[in-house]
Amino acid sequence: MLLAEGDVPIVGGTVISEYIDETRGVLKRERRLFADTSVERAEIRRLVDWYLGKTENEVTRHLVRERKMDEAYRSWLQELRGRAYVELREAPQ
Repeated sequence: MLLAEGDVPIVGGTVISEYIDETRGVLKRERRLFADTSVERAEIRRLVDWYLGKTENEVTRHLVRERKMDEAYRSWLQELRGRAYVELREAPQ
């Protein structure tokens, strides 16, 4: 999230980068984040969209699934331990 001076909060990596380019990058032509032509900017957006989709499909989804499975396992184990019955017996003599 980006909180610029006096501006509203801006969320999302692509949205933040376009905002910075449009508000700050225009003043510094040689240091802009995005290209000057609309065709080049469209290609940049296409590549960013492709990368974010690929990352979601191949990385993020699996990490979230793994985390949820870990949480479910811990919950199940805690419940099992709560139901466990332990009986202490004297050692035979």
